[in-house]
Amino acid sequence: MVALINSPLPPSLRLPVWSGDVLAIWTAFFLVDNIDTAITLGQTSIGFAIRTEGMVRGALDSLLRFLLFPLLFCLGLWDYATGRMQSRYFRGTFRWQAGLFALVIAALIVLLFLNYQVMRRVG
Repeated sequence: MVALINSPLPPSLRLPVWSGDVLAIWTAFFLVDNIDTAITLGQTSIGFAIRTEGMVRGALDSLLRFLLFPLLFCLGLWDYATGRMQSRYFRGTFRWQAGLFALVIAALIVLLFLNYQVMRRVG
């Protein structure tokens, strides 16, 4: 994927090779946030933000959620591990999101392994 993006770009503007991996993991975090919002609120996080905030502010909110959710998730992991997360609701929600994230990452690893096997056989 990164090679397709980099091919028309001059060498000074090309993305690093690892940027595709970061984007895949970042998207996994956003998928977990989206699934959690869909289950708890009955709609996607983007749809909820646009319905409650309007089109422009909702799109900006969704972009910020995409950029900041992995960082907030890691902070939540730290709070959970150190015992600073006191609320039973937040602990339960965090456990649910952590389990869902582990499932998404496991699926991503399986897909990457299958992709590696196909590329090794074909190319």
